[in-house]
This record gives sequence, structure tokens and C-alpha cells, in this order.
Amino acid sequence: MHLKPQCNAGQKTEPLEESIKIDKRDSYEALVEAAWSFGLAGYHRKFESFASFLDHIFWKVQTKPASMRRWELAKLVLAEAPDVVKLSHCADEVMAIARSATPRSSDAAHDAFLAEVKSVLEVRLK
Repeated sequence: MHLKPQCNAGQKTEPLEESIKIDKRDSYEALVEAAWSFGLAGYHRKFESFASFLDHIFWKVQTKPASMRRWELAKLVLAEAPDVVKLSHCADEVMAIARSATPRSSDAAHDAFLAEVKSVLEVRLK
């Protein structure tokens, strides 16, 4: 099937509006990944509007522990662009997550996995 692009030159068109329902877990995690990626690219240092990402990610955060990506993003933005954090409506939440312990450090399954890897490596290196 071939689709022909339609040219609307000279015609008024309504702007498209898109929205993301971040109350759904998958959409929320995708938004966190996108913000984290933009953070790694340095957008938080270039654009004050990055504060809106922080608002959507950290505003009224669920009671569950912070994901690794949210924790990394909070630490990154707080260290490199504290003024952007201040522009957001959730500066306290960002600072609290950034100053909290590494999310995986208290994860018993993760600790057990690391212990198993260490024991296998010790056996193989002997």
C-alpha cells in the first residue's frame, strides 16, 4: 500500500494535540526513560523547560521506592542544573530522591544475585 502525503499549503489546519497518560505504569516508565536520555544528552543544562519533565516525573510520586533511572536523573539534574530543579514545582521531591540511598542497594534479590556472581567467579578463578 502506498500512501500519498497530502499538501495543505495555504489551508488552515488545527494543531494536533497529543497527551500521555502517565498514570499507566508503562507510559510513566517510558517518560522517565525519555527524560533520563535527554538528561544524559545535556538538555537539563540547555533548556529551562526541562523543569516540566521533572514536574511530570516527580510530582506526587508514588509511594514505591524510586526507580534507578529516576534516582540517577534526580542526582544528575540536582548536581548539574540546580536552577532547573528550583523552577520545577517538585524541587523538594527531586532533592529527597537524589539524597536517598541507591535504589538497588536495599534490594535483597539484587544483593543475592551479586553474591552468586561473586561466588561463581571465585570458583572459576581458582
